[in-house]
Amino acid sequence: MEETEVTVIGGGIMGLSTAYHLAKLGVKVILVDMDKIAAGASGSNAGSISKGDPESPMVSAIFAGSYKMYQDWNESGELGYDFELNPVPGLRCFTDEHVERMKYGMWKRRRELWKEDGLCLVRRSEWKIPEPNFAEDIRWGIESTNTMINIFRVCRGLAWAAKKYGAKILTYTEVKDVVVGSGKVQGVVTNGGEIKTKFVINAAGAWAPVIGRMVGIDIPILPVIGTALVTEPTPSITNHGRIIYEPVWFNPDQPFITNSKDPSQRLGISTEIDRHSKEDNYIIARSEHIVPLPERGAKRSVEPETLKCIAEGAIRLVPKLENINIMRVYAGMRPVCEVDGYPILGEVEGIEGFIVAAGPWHNGMSYGPMCGKLVSELITGEKTSIPIEEFSFSRFTKSGHFPYVHLFRWN
Repeated sequence: MEETEVTVIGGGIMGLSTAYHLAKLGVKVILVDMDKIAAGASGSNAGSISKGDPESPMVSAIFAGSYKMYQDWNESGELGYDFELNPVPGLRCFTDEHVERMKYGMWKRRRELWKEDGLCLVRRSEWKIPEPNFAEDIRWGIESTNTMINIFRVCRGLAWAAKKYGAKILTYTEVKDVVVGSGKVQGVVTNGGEIKTKFVINAAGAWAPVIGRMVGIDIPILPVIGTALVTEPTPSITNHGRIIYEPVWFNPDQPFITNSKDPSQRLGISTEIDRHSKEDNYIIARSEHIVPLPERGAKRSVEPETLKCIAEGAIRLVPKLENINIMRVYAGMRPVCEVDGYPILGEVEGIEGFIVAAGPWHNGMSYGPMCGKLVSELITGEKTSIPIEEFSFSRFTKSGHFPYVHLFRWN
């Protein structure tokens, strides 16, 4: 039997950041993951991070805190890796139909938010960085500067630093049960033995509901698959490092249309093209639709129909991509809080020592570093650097969602 103060379940950015911050404070911590480090959502995104969010002051504060941590880690070498923190020119591109839609509804609101963030819609002829290989009907764009990181190096660096400060990391270790007695967390049962612990941090991402059911709660997180294609090394055919094109029908709050006959709408396909200069290749994404969790492990097989739609979307935007070979493809499970899309952060009332840190939809790499610090502050009894009541588990009872399934069992 192992014995520790805190057991973190999940080896993605949330879990790794939490383990790192706790270990650095001298707290005894064990992190367990059923697969390798960053096998889920944290290892299947493009690595874009944000400095803020104009829609939510609290989210903006978390993003800003994480961004500052990335800068500090990069300058100090704290994580032991060069994780390639780099600004790259970004572009959101649009057709005439998009611009017409921006007069009303969702697209109008999105344009207002971009404008509040200092981003201006301009004609293609006025772009600071030209894109001669785009499709002719892409006549508008919003240029910006995006910050990119190497996601694998960040996650491996956090694991390395956490271990340096005394954390123990157990990969390929599956959690079978969370032991609760007298309303308190007492231990975690894994396929490798039992861990006696005072706190459990459920940072299991898309698998967080599985861990929640072990203590009798329903965590409203759904598994959404994200898919990407990686090209062979190739001379650049685009000039912006990050390019985003979302079809007119695409709604970021409801990105897929379940019953649509159009596979792109049904699978939630939009186009992201990221140029990784060190490798001289492109990462092309993305998909957004709910799928069942895999029966075993964190890996998810790619879907041929999804790959086809992503490729067609990229070629529609940049026709010359049709002549580039694909080197590999991959998919990852993203956790999405089905109630409001925001993360769940904090202790679950009625289960002392059980804390949830999961569920942010997109921007997980922007949430992760600061959320790990906030959870570590909860564990050590400090006042959190940023108020997190908005993200508490108890918010679901107020919304009409009833997560306390143990109160509604008939047996």
